[in-house]
Amino acid sequence: MPIDPIARMEVGLKLSQWVWAAGVLVALAVSALLATGHWMGQDRIRIEQLLFAAWTLGPPCWFVLQHRLWPPVTEGYERFRIHQSLLKAIWAGVLAFLAAIMFGRWG
Repeated sequence: MPIDPIARMEVGLKLSQWVWAAGVLVALAVSALLATGHWMGQDRIRIEQLLFAAWTLGPPCWFVLQHRLWPPVTEGYERFRIHQSLLKAIWAGVLAFLAAIMFGRWG
């Protein structure tokens, strides 16, 4: 791990981008499988609950972990803030999408 604080923060931001991209892809893939009926009955309910709980609790835990392991430095604080604001918006959007699919009335 780099010793330079700015380089360390940049490593955290790069890792964060990959983790979030993977998380969004997994959430969308599982949602697509749920929507097409690959899982039914109790399995479907459990998978929905697991996905919703993971997406609700996972990102805030990631924000705390990222802040502790790759803290923002004074010179790069604005970049860190903008990065987390963008991820927060993505998190809220996917969470609203999952809530609409899982708790909404369709048909």
